[in-house]
Amino acid sequence: EEALSIVAQQPPDLILLDVMMPGMDGYQVTARIKGNPATRHIPVIIVTALDDRHARLIGLDAGAEDFLNKPVDRAELFARVNNLLRLKAYGDYYDTYSRVLERRERMLTTALSSISDFVCVFDRDSSLIYVNRPLLDLWGLTLEDAMGRTVVGLTYPEDQASLLQHQLDEVFEHATRVTGEMSYT
Repeated sequence: EEALSIVAQQPPDLILLDVMMPGMDGYQVTARIKGNPATRHIPVIIVTALDDRHARLIGLDAGAEDFLNKPVDRAELFARVNNLLRLKAYGDYYDTYSRVLERRERMLTTALSSISDFVCVFDRDSSLIYVNRPLLDLWGLTLEDAMGRTVVGLTYPEDQASLLQHQLDEVFEHATRVTGEMSYT
């Protein structure tokens, strides 16, 4: 219980855990760690004198990333700890990066939705990614109806749309970097 309290307050990067302990066993502690969203990404290596297949499967089923038998080979422990710490560092990086991207997306969506001019954002295939309310109102569409359609197909007659789409494809194919605003007149 004390260890779980410490882990909750100040999560470590990795946990080495014995199976046979007074009170809760290592399997129960692992299950509690992995059951908590705040600590589930902490790698757990179970280290125990139990060497049967059943004990190993129980540990892995509880959520442990690895299982080592006592006496522990120090070189093997060192290698496994390094591998798990490296994987955790990658996971932490991508979790942080995802949160930053989500925050930026919310900010951009909020900023774009407050613009009274016509705004649309489209990808290289000219499929709409974002359309603000004034432009949807002009087109007489809902957001669901507009998403995934091409900006060219929505804004130009069919005979002009294929020519413009071809021109857009060439721009994107030959451009190494597109900056600034793109607009159609």
